[in-house]
Amino acid sequence: MEQIQKEKEENVDAQKSTGKNMKLYLVCSFVAGLVLAIVIANLIVGCDNRREVNNTVRYTNVGRAINDVMQEKEKVAGMKVDRVVKQGLDSIGIFEKDEKRGFYNQNTDKVLVDALYTHVWFFSEGLAAVEKDGKIGFVNMKGKLVIPHKFIHRTNDHPDIAFSNGMCVIANGNGQLGVIDRKGEWIVKPVYEEVKLTDSGIIASTSNSKSLLNNKGEILQKDLIVKVEPLNCNVQLKEKGADGNWKVQDVELKMDYYVYYTNVQGDRCGLMDKDGNRLTEPIYSKIEALNEHLFSFYLLDGETQIIKSL
Repeated sequence: MEQIQKEKEENVDAQKSTGKNMKLYLVCSFVAGLVLAIVIANLIVGCDNRREVNNTVRYTNVGRAINDVMQEKEKVAGMKVDRVVKQGLDSIGIFEKDEKRGFYNQNTDKVLVDALYTHVWFFSEGLAAVEKDGKIGFVNMKGKLVIPHKFIHRTNDHPDIAFSNGMCVIANGNGQLGVIDRKGEWIVKPVYEEVKLTDSGIIASTSNSKSLLNNKGEILQKDLIVKVEPLNCNVQLKEKGADGNWKVQDVELKMDYYVYYTNVQGDRCGLMDKDGNRLTEPIYSKIEALNEHLFSFYLLDGETQIIKSL
């Protein structure tokens, strides 16, 4: 009996020891987890601080980059922000004062170019269009006028004035559009109603035609096709019915010819074959097929009709 009692007491002592060890393990685990959480938090804060420092350096470099080119001036009382544009890391905004406009540094709110102009446009390739006394010229990023005020602004259909690959679409004194280089010289003479700079070249349009030009103003292709329609022919076929009587039936015959148009109004067209070869110049208002080989061409007056075969 004494032996049994002794074993029971030893088991109780072992359980108490195990319980103490478990409590000690839980406390140590909690402390270790808390330390790990603090270390991770410090790392995150450190990263944020470094990011903030990097951003501060970056914005400082932005201001320095602007100042390297444009001389900052003092802030202007009563200055109203008009528009803001982000160019790389530089933020150059347009401000208005006394119904005149200029440029300012968005990062410092200081003036870069005084408010001297009726209208101004954002900088593109280091130049900005500015309007004064009804004429448009161009200033560089130091505010110096490098292209004289000699162009006009077509406000209704030509709102943006910007350089792209050293070229800018602009209007002359008669309101016709052309393309100038960075010296203000005409690359494409201002004889067009619409001009667009594209990756394929310069597309210039008049009321009668649309042409593709290269960056030297040379015409690569005249009378660009803007629309193509299949040309069909209505013919009458005689068929003998089951009752033995002949019947006349109207049939639309598909042909290997197409009508192409060179302006969006659709009043100037020509004839082409299925391979895209132009069979006539686009000098007609309408073309109809009388049969597989005979065609009716209407001149631009809409009344004169010429019938000829191909």
